[in-house]
Amino acid sequence: MLIQIQKNILYSYLKVDSFIFLEEAIDSIAPSNLEYYLNDLINIGNNSLNDNFLDLRFSKNNIKDFLNLGDFVLYLDFEDEIYLEKFTSYDNDHTNSLW
Repeated sequence: MLIQIQKNILYSYLKVDSFIFLEEAIDSIAPSNLEYYLNDLINIGNNSLNDNFLDLRFSKNNIKDFLNLGDFVLYLDFEDEIYLEKFTSYDNDHTNSLW
């Protein structure tokens, strides 16, 4: 799942001024808090009618920088737009039968 997010929302939450300072700010946050916040951004993007979340003119060829955050990736494109991608993992806790 991929959404575009407003960088000022992300920057104000993490108290940074630009994408290059995100990694340092993220390192100071508990992983569970970061995951909760990023999931919240995904949910807002899914439930919002705001154009800032629905404008998905994204091409991985236009990536200027990115941060890999486990199940999430933050992308910065050459137009200084930020995109958040969440990878869905399907854990199968059941052992398949051999029969």
